[in-house]
Amino acid sequence: MNGDAKATVARDRWRTQLLSWAIPDHIKAQAPSDPWRLDPSLFRPSGASDQAEAATVSLATQRALELLGDERSVLDVGCGGGAAAFALAPPALRLHGVDQSSEMLDVFAGVANERSIAHKTTTGSWLDIAPQFETASFDVVVCHHVAYNVAEIGPFAAELRRVARNGVVIELTMSHPQTSNNPLWEQFWNLTRPVGPTALDASAAITEHLASASAPAHVTLEVGRSGVVRQDPPWEARVAGATQMLCLAADRSAEVGKALEQLAPRSDERAVIVVS
Repeated sequence: MNGDAKATVARDRWRTQLLSWAIPDHIKAQAPSDPWRLDPSLFRPSGASDQAEAATVSLATQRALELLGDERSVLDVGCGGGAAAFALAPPALRLHGVDQSSEMLDVFAGVANERSIAHKTTTGSWLDIAPQFETASFDVVVCHHVAYNVAEIGPFAAELRRVARNGVVIELTMSHPQTSNNPLWEQFWNLTRPVGPTALDASAAITEHLASASAPAHVTLEVGRSGVVRQDPPWEARVAGATQMLCLAADRSAEVGKALEQLAPRSDERAVIVVS
């Protein structure tokens, strides 16, 4: 193995493991709708009292607050309804949400208007639109529960860091978020799903890429608990989402609901990667 190959071991491992999560064509062909589409209404941030609680328990929120500067500006990439950003306001004064879904950004903007928070939104995939943003244009960049959707995690994190004046806070589950649903795929499709990658793989891939970048960066990985940053979906919505994800018709929802009840509770541990 030559030097160039060694330099991409972690990034290649990350990319390969993510690709293994693709739904087999013969199953996806039977899906009544897009199995990965998310309902924007379920991503509305929690209320102000819950945000205050989250700020005391969420490690990601604490680290982002520590990185706020005089401008008190935040860029939330893959923002959804803006739970990560709104957990910082106040003291954050200026929020900018980026998401591929214009529907998600409508939720983001609606909440910002309700709370009288200065905000902007940009629609698009981060690596495509990042050149629109000037270097060091925000105090802090937050990116929650997006990493497992990004094959090129190294360049992705590098662009996050470029636009952050003080640092980047990435929150993700310890293992791929779909691993908790693996028993469902086994039950309904007799399909064995992957178990990786993990947050450790993400940290390694980011560190590896940034080590070869022209601008040096420091990467740390910590483990904490999730905060109360968005509303829990009602049970009916959880069942409908799982049925859709499994590429099943709505008339299978009762079966899916019973299977969901048998799943182990999801861990509230969260990995927090800070790039500074």
